[in-house]
Amino acid sequence: MTDPNDLFPEVAKDPEIAARQRAFSRHQHSMVGVGDANNERYTLAPTLEQCMRFAWVDRIDIDVAACPEAHCADEWLGRQADGSFRDALTCSWTPRAFPMHPALRPRPLIGWCNMPYTLLLEFMERAMLAMVDRELDILMMLPPGDRCEQPWWQTWVEPYRDGRGHYKGVVVETKCLPGRQKFGSPGDPKGLLASSAPFPSVCVVLRGPGSRTLR
Repeated sequence: MTDPNDLFPEVAKDPEIAARQRAFSRHQHSMVGVGDANNERYTLAPTLEQCMRFAWVDRIDIDVAACPEAHCADEWLGRQADGSFRDALTCSWTPRAFPMHPALRPRPLIGWCNMPYTLLLEFMERAMLAMVDRELDILMMLPPGDRCEQPWWQTWVEPYRDGRGHYKGVVVETKCLPGRQKFGSPGDPKGLLASSAPFPSVCVVLRGPGSRTLR
């Protein structure tokens, strides 16, 4: 697949424009079914509760990387129960029951994302664009905590995290979770037979303009 940055060299240095060009390229090449890659790691309640406490939220309105066997909200993106597929990399992250325009929403919209580790950059880019476009107000993400040298972290997290700045009004908060998390899996969705993951996890919270919580 051609790198969109090669097609648009004059805008490649702007991370948001480059991300949008990559999203366009993915759509043009009909890249579908990526959400099912996340089926290897199902989020368990203890991990989810840690992240929700850190983010100071009490609910999740949409899970943007899920499947029928494992989802943390009534609405999710990815493979649906009827066999259809809602691709998180191309469709809106605003839950269907809520207005698209932020001013018309009865409450802030909160999302959860335990993305496929093979698509960390794609999901981090899509997440930041969703926040800039006000598709969500608060988003919790659960990437691995041992890959901070990689482009997805260095481009979208490191420059803005924990008071270092913001990206077009979007602020980033991080918390390294203690110990090693356990995940469910196909055939063991509750993680009853799971052992601890061989990697640490970090909770990344994105807050859109006007949705910051005083800590």
